[in-house]
Amino acid sequence: MRERGIAAEVLKERYQAEGLVDAYGEQMKPGQQVLLPRGDLARDWLPRQLKEMGLGVTDIKTYETVLAGEDDDELMKLFEEGGIHAVTFTSSSTVTNLLRILEKMGKTPPAELLRDSAVACIGPLTADTARKAGLHVSMMAKEATIDSLVEALCEWNKDEPRRHRD
Repeated sequence: MRERGIAAEVLKERYQAEGLVDAYGEQMKPGQQVLLPRGDLARDWLPRQLKEMGLGVTDIKTYETVLAGEDDDELMKLFEEGGIHAVTFTSSSTVTNLLRILEKMGKTPPAELLRDSAVACIGPLTADTARKAGLHVSMMAKEATIDSLVEALCEWNKDEPRRHRD
C-alpha cells in the first residue's frame, strides 16, 4: 500500500475479519460507506457484521481462488511414502483445495495421506477447517501472518527427530 501512496491509519491486531471490526469499530458510524475488496471464498461474516452496524457495504470480489489443473504423480508418491514432513495451510480454502486435489488424484483418502505429516495452520479458523476435515493440527502460528507461521515451523523443526531433516 505504501508503494501506491496509501497509508494505513489503523493496523488490526488479529489477522482475520473480526480484527477489522476490533480495530475500526469505534470509528465506524451508521450511514458510512465501506468498500470491501476481497476474495471469492471469503467468509460472509464481515459484510454481514458491517451491515448490522448500519454501514453501507460495497463488497467487491477482487480475486478468485482456483484449483490447480494438473495431476502430480510425484506429489502423490511422496504422500504415499511418507515423504512430506509438513504441510502448511494459510487459509481455510487452502485446506479445502488441497484435500480436493488429493481426492481427485488418488485412491487413498486425503486425511489418511496427511496422517504422517505435520499440519501447520496460520490461524484458528484455518485450524478449525483442518480439524473438521479430519486432520490433526500439529502447530499454529502465534499470529496469523506468514512470518509467524514460518517461526512455528522453525520451532517444530528444532523439536523433530533427525529423520525429518533430510
